[in-house]
Amino acid sequence: MKTHKPIFIILILGIPILLLSAVFVWKPWKPSGELSKRELIALTNAVRVVSTKPILGIRFSDSDESAYVMNDSITDSVGHVEEFGLIFKRRLFGWRFITKSPRLEPQEYLALIEGQREAARIQNNLMVGTEFPVFDEKDVMGQPLSTSSLRGKVVLIDFWATWCVPCCAEIPNVVATFQKYHDQGFEIIGVSLDNDRQKLLDYTLKQKMTWQEYFDGKSQPFENKLASRYGIAHSGIPMDFLLDGNGKIIGKNLRGEALPQAVGKALAK
Repeated sequence: MKTHKPIFIILILGIPILLLSAVFVWKPWKPSGELSKRELIALTNAVRVVSTKPILGIRFSDSDESAYVMNDSITDSVGHVEEFGLIFKRRLFGWRFITKSPRLEPQEYLALIEGQREAARIQNNLMVGTEFPVFDEKDVMGQPLSTSSLRGKVVLIDFWATWCVPCCAEIPNVVATFQKYHDQGFEIIGVSLDNDRQKLLDYTLKQKMTWQEYFDGKSQPFENKLASRYGIAHSGIPMDFLLDGNGKIIGKNLRGEALPQAVGKALAK
């Protein structure tokens, strides 16, 4: 009996472990990309906790144990259908909600897409050789600010923000170009997408940016009045337009040495 005692102990201890492993590891067989009836019920219950919208479809991914639950869709102006839904991750006991996809609500998403298309259309019309649409606003200090008042001069319309790293990296070049050519008839109008007026004033003072700045406190291109008008949501910032004395665009998105070269060439005419 002593010889068989270790084997007996192993069997006594091993069988419960095997049974527990089967409970926790075993999954009912199903075709790849499909869920069992039990899993579908559990997923449906999880969906109802976070959404009251109808379930229009479910896609399951074996690779990352996640499920996409489609609960809405929308068609844009060009006929593209965008799906909206919820992403869940399978856990040992049920399903866990991860996020919405896309994160925006359908109408918000549609407005964003249509806004991007409109911004692209605007930018495509602002080509070199075309006249830059004039504006008449107030600057950050409340003083009159307009492009028409600068006719006869070479003008850079510069869209930027203090929170934009590439914009700030380019500022020394813009300042140097302004200092070099200002006395020859070069002007700059800055269009700031900042939402903190004092931060903007402190930054422009420190960087010796002595030209006028437009500021309305809106940091999003769709919300900022001038950024929206000139389609900056399509290009992003930094973005600039160089205008000749007649208000026509003679350069766009000028960076580095391209900026002083274009300004010098325009003033030499």
